[in-house]
Amino acid sequence: MKRSLLAIAALITTLAATAATHTCRYFTIDTPDDSWTVTPDHGLGDMGARMMVSRNDGTQGLTHLARIDYVDRPFTPASYLAAQVVNKRDNFTHSAINIGTVADTTFAGYNAKCVNFDKDANGSIYHFAAIAFNAGWGTYFIIQGQQDDAATIVGRITSSIKPVAPVQPTSLAQLVAAGKESLARRRAAWDDGGEKLMAVSLPDDATVQLDIEVPFVTAEAIDLPTFIQTKRKNWIKHRKEMALRDGIIDLAKKEGRSIKYVYRETRGKEIGTMVILQEEIRD
Repeated sequence: MKRSLLAIAALITTLAATAATHTCRYFTIDTPDDSWTVTPDHGLGDMGARMMVSRNDGTQGLTHLARIDYVDRPFTPASYLAAQVVNKRDNFTHSAINIGTVADTTFAGYNAKCVNFDKDANGSIYHFAAIAFNAGWGTYFIIQGQQDDAATIVGRITSSIKPVAPVQPTSLAQLVAAGKESLARRRAAWDDGGEKLMAVSLPDDATVQLDIEVPFVTAEAIDLPTFIQTKRKNWIKHRKEMALRDGIIDLAKKEGRSIKYVYRETRGKEIGTMVILQEEIRD
């Protein structure tokens, strides 16, 4: 009995000794043993950070893989997954097959969205789950998976993620400053229609202004009243689903400001404006 206990204690000590914690600017992650290879890839540069975690069983090639990205903009998780995975915009998903639908989940204590897909690589089928959630002023995007016949242990790795996200702005002035820094580096679509947020500003004491680029249109080709009516209906319908917009809504409500949207062509020419008044924000 004593020998058994000593053997168990020795095993626990060995496992603890080989486990490792890996840290980048925006998150930490733990690996359970030394069979995992961790490759920090800061190819995202100032826009965020990436870490690849993989495991090779030595006989059949890669069996487990996880990729963790942090992007310094609060994308809507469902829209981000739709763009990167369902529409195969991410390089990793170009050869994805059997793509599922975006669904609700929880991850590392956060409300999140997920979508499942498969990949065929050199005759081996890999099953993947892509997960996105917002924390602080940014979006975490995780792809995790394993070979068809491999034990599902990669989830234990990614579920150990501890976000170290920048603090969420608590005033519109802070939000404008954070948005300016991020938008200077990236003009990414912020909704399913491909529209881009170009700038956030405080033009006066009563308003917060969002300049939006609407692709593939010209001011002359738009019936402005119909365009603005449609935008207003969409705003009312989707406002609680939009991470960045929701933050603006909450802060505008807190500070008693209206929200002014200025829509522009790709060339920069103004199409029209829409103002959401304080009483509409409070509804």
